[in-house]
Amino acid sequence: MALIDCPECHHQVSDSAASCPNCGHPVAEPAVKTVVRPNKPEGTKSVLKFILIAIVALILFKACSDSGTGTKADTTAPVDVQYEIAKVIASNKMSGCGEFTWTANPGQSSEYTVKCSSDGTNWTTYTVWTKVDKIVPGVTP
Repeated sequence: MALIDCPECHHQVSDSAASCPNCGHPVAEPAVKTVVRPNKPEGTKSVLKFILIAIVALILFKACSDSGTGTKADTTAPVDVQYEIAKVIASNKMSGCGEFTWTANPGQSSEYTVKCSSDGTNWTTYTVWTKVDKIVPGVTP
């Protein structure tokens, strides 16, 4: 800390004083504190943006991949449906169903039209409800 002359009254004033104690004239510029804020890592922002974009893209893809028939698309994978139908056929002890084809009945959850054949030539039609483990022969929607 050093003494300097006041530019107004020329009295001795500390160089750390804001103003002269004799005349009140400012003797030094007020010290400006510079605060440096650390930058947030850009990697975090990029990862969050990527995750958000991926979620939005997944939602849009799912919305666009629906059948567009006005009914809710069956979200069960075909292999799972075939397995569920085979379980219903087995639990109801259906004979003559060595192979089968199936189609989902529109607007009906877990209801399928199933065509069974033991020889690949003669086919019998059934309606199968996988949720209630039921088969009705000869019914088509």
